[in-house]
Amino acid sequence: MKKLLFILILFLTSCSFDNKSGIWENQKIKNQEKVAKNKNYIPVFEKEKYLNTEIKLKNKNEIQLSKLTTTSKWTVENYDSNYQLHNLNYINNLKIDLKSNKLSRKKLSDKIFYLNQKIIFNNLNGEIFVYSIDQNKIIFKYNFYKKFNYKRKKLLNILVDNNIIYAADNFGYLYALNYSTNKILWAKNYGVPFNTNILKKDDSIYLANSNSTFFSINKKNGEVLWSYKTENKEVRSSFNSIILIQNDNIYYLNNFLNVYNFKHNLNSPVWVSSLVTNRFEESTSNTINNFVANKNKLIVSQSNKILIVDNKNALIERSLPIKSDINIISSGNLLCSISDTNFLICFNSQTGKILWSINIDKALQKKEFVKLRKKIGKISNMKFINDNIFIFTKKGYLIKISPLNPKIISVDKIPVKLKKNFIIVEGKILNIINGNKLVIIS
Repeated sequence: MKKLLFILILFLTSCSFDNKSGIWENQKIKNQEKVAKNKNYIPVFEKEKYLNTEIKLKNKNEIQLSKLTTTSKWTVENYDSNYQLHNLNYINNLKIDLKSNKLSRKKLSDKIFYLNQKIIFNNLNGEIFVYSIDQNKIIFKYNFYKKFNYKRKKLLNILVDNNIIYAADNFGYLYALNYSTNKILWAKNYGVPFNTNILKKDDSIYLANSNSTFFSINKKNGEVLWSYKTENKEVRSSFNSIILIQNDNIYYLNNFLNVYNFKHNLNSPVWVSSLVTNRFEESTSNTINNFVANKNKLIVSQSNKILIVDNKNALIERSLPIKSDINIISSGNLLCSISDTNFLICFNSQTGKILWSINIDKALQKKEFVKLRKKIGKISNMKFINDNIFIFTKKGYLIKISPLNPKIISVDKIPVKLKKNFIIVEGKILNIINGNKLVIIS
């Protein structure tokens, strides 16, 4: 009897709920089996693989935009921890208020942050800068890597919390820097490059490394509160993983195209869902554009489709076959994407229903825009701004489209060619241009 009890305990001990045991792997398979049986899961275009026709808006009342947001700070990537791109308030003068001289010998990262009239950014040599708008100059700079003989580029992910900058890099370092006192508060080397955005909840910092290990870190001292190793297999894609926080839920999209749902301060996932489906003939893409939390849905934009996932039961409810390499944008219940054939497609983020679509190239053939059509260039990104969809091109043009009356309102020339990661704070656009200059546009 004792021998039998010993064998039973040994078996249970070996079957811990991690990726090594395979139990979570089996659970993911079960989740996908549920998806296949899920009556709510409907490919939007069953006969037509990719959308190539225009759809007219039938009912404006189906669209509910969020209220205009006047941002006063930008301390995490994409403004907030939901990775939700809001309906941003912009002065819309398209005039340059500030264009700085060169701020760095080395090329600057185009990711920038803003707090209390100060702009935080870094260069590819690992140097962090704080630029004061009031004083119109750099008031702080610090290079953590002076003592190291690292010749490779330093790729930093940054979080700003009051006067403290948290930076995680592609060497496995995570450190906290107080730019008011010019002091490193703590620094730790975790041995594996970090490759996600950094988010915080209370006194915890959440991030993950390129080996798909998810960390909860004490922001006060850098000690690991807990960690969770996800897929222990060869990384199948090169995109940076993404973390979202919605209330007490932390969602982690890893390199193996699986979404993990953790609860704040709990060291094991509530559920895990694989994004790999066999619904379409084309193999699942490894490229992720972005990952958004919208009410009770998670929306994942891949290069060949958009998936809508229920955040309670991890089931994929809708799959929209839209080819795109541009981030989706969201405001209220409306979510929009631009296909690789320049169709602007807007749908209900909760149901997946296509509300309307227009062919931008066709719309630009109208008399008032036809002379500009060849000058405009390729679309680079878009945002919800001033209750409209603002589409930016690589050649420095801005196309405005009304979501409630889908047509082009105007095409304007921007004073500079904006990079992808520009931010909008206090009604103004802030961006790093030409690799080493700061520009502010009202």
